[in-house]
Amino acid sequence: MKTKYEMSQDKTKFLAKEKDSSYPGYQVSVLDLEKIVKHYQEKYGIRLIINGTTPKYQALIKERQVNFEQQKQQFLELKYARFLQIFFQPPNLNVANSPFSINKHMGAFIGYYEEIYNKITSFLDAKGKIISGLSLEELRQLNEICQGLSCKGILDAKINEFIERNSDYMGLTARESASEIKDICDELQEGEVLGYFFTGQRTTGRCHFDLYICLPGKAIRPIFYNTALIRYHDLGGMFHLNFPFVEGNFFTPDLLKLYSAMDLQQLIPQADRASCGTLTMMYAKELLKDDARGLKEFTLSFTYYNENGEKEYFFLPSPQVLRYSQISLYNEALKAVVSHENDGQAGLVRKGAKKYMFHTVEKILIQSFKIALEKEDADVLEENQKIWDMLPSFQEKWQESYREMVAKRDMMHQGVNKYLLYSTHRMSHIASDQSINNEAGADRLILR
Repeated sequence: MKTKYEMSQDKTKFLAKEKDSSYPGYQVSVLDLEKIVKHYQEKYGIRLIINGTTPKYQALIKERQVNFEQQKQQFLELKYARFLQIFFQPPNLNVANSPFSINKHMGAFIGYYEEIYNKITSFLDAKGKIISGLSLEELRQLNEICQGLSCKGILDAKINEFIERNSDYMGLTARESASEIKDICDELQEGEVLGYFFTGQRTTGRCHFDLYICLPGKAIRPIFYNTALIRYHDLGGMFHLNFPFVEGNFFTPDLLKLYSAMDLQQLIPQADRASCGTLTMMYAKELLKDDARGLKEFTLSFTYYNENGEKEYFFLPSPQVLRYSQISLYNEALKAVVSHENDGQAGLVRKGAKKYMFHTVEKILIQSFKIALEKEDADVLEENQKIWDMLPSFQEKWQESYREMVAKRDMMHQGVNKYLLYSTHRMSHIASDQSINNEAGADRLILR
């Protein structure tokens, strides 16, 4: 009989193969996400949508795509001239600021720059740039000259890539997604919950994904990705994120602003660059399955006043989602946040010789009570009191679940923890093996 923490055969086989690093890795695309969303909705009976799939925003994207097609046709009429207007750089410029740059010193056109420059000299200004304000006839002449270049094939390939890349950015912007999230939360009824995926304006390709848990009147951002540089001292590396993100008063696991004396910035549970799609889906699955039991019984979300008298919105994830964390320090920090204030080690995390101190939920609530009283904020006082009253029993239940999570997670340790990598492996099979009707896609949410 299978014991409580016995590893499945699939995981055992995966780890055996991983000893020689045979798994190549995988990054989810938006097209893949549509298949994966459908799979997890059907398997677990959870509600998931991808940004831009409510009727109002579907129409917005459709309009954007129609406009883009019109622009594309105009561009293609004089595609070489238009491409040079955007990407040709003067010979004294040593830095190519785009993968499409026509630069003398680097990039795809380095071996053809002199030829291009000599052919189009009459269309350059004194600084070596394409003259601004060329007439339609001059653009036609420039376009015709480019058709005789020896690198025409490379130009064609780069132009096609440029158009294709732009066509993928027809999705919702961060601001538009914020509006869609608000609309969804305003329409949800008591007890309803769904997961919302933000795709960074992409509609087909690989990108960064962000997850928002939508509830009536509020939304949770369970993984608090930040655009700042993140230093992982225990990994000896750096992870730089650069992507649009949805702004709003979302409840987040910001670890209560990391009250740490060490050089430690915002922690996230991801260490590599490609696993955000897997991580967000695993969070959605764990929090929403079984009628959202993980969300209802093993998480906290509340408003509080910070030490500066400003409102903050905190979300504590369930321990079971931490199985997928690639950073043990992240997990231990959250465990410290839930620790009892009367414990001599409350809020403390030790990593080797280093110590990290975090404010506990208890400490934050005590501080928030004081400020809310001064401000006569009855709503925050009531919300904080509810959390305070249930906190002792919640702490015990959360810590017990955390210990169970650690036991499961440790079984997938092989040099580094491979729980998330295994999930990525499974997700790649879902994306490749399962066909889907694009018209059906993920469930569409019809707003009332």
